[in-house]
Amino acid sequence: MSVKVPLRARRGDIVIVAILVAFLFTTFVFDVTSVLDIDLSNADRTFAASPSWPPHFILSELVRYGEECDHLFLHNPLYFRAMMWGDIFFLGPFYAVALYAFVRGCNWIRVPTFLYGSHVLSYALILGAEQLNGIYASPKPAVLFGFYAPYWIFAVALMVRVRRVEPFAAKL
Repeated sequence: MSVKVPLRARRGDIVIVAILVAFLFTTFVFDVTSVLDIDLSNADRTFAASPSWPPHFILSELVRYGEECDHLFLHNPLYFRAMMWGDIFFLGPFYAVALYAFVRGCNWIRVPTFLYGSHVLSYALILGAEQLNGIYASPKPAVLFGFYAPYWIFAVALMVRVRRVEPFAAKL
């Protein structure tokens, strides 16, 4: 027999919840710039007719980030925008649903978690190849992968976390 363990007793899951909140934020603040096709490579023109979202100060930081280490993000080619649509319509909702599931201890989050992890890790291969050897190769790959690594590590960690049939239960 098993019993559901409350969130306050699952300290590791409290960390997961915090990361899910942060990733939900980054999806709808940073990734949305790609989907909206905001031209960060021509910052002066973009700032002259600033979009309503994200705020100007965030756009400024994104331009700096893109110029320093992430030319793929800065130039936003079509295939990258398509990938970001996946982030907006799959990862964003996953983060919201996973927040609910981890707070409530819902076992049904297992299958969506494995789909999520597979999605993130397949993107990792594409982004890694482009960032190392593609047209938009990063001038600072170590710095760039420092930004990407938390997403990849979290995907693996989350799949490990829900590997049991009842990930939120304790045996009696």
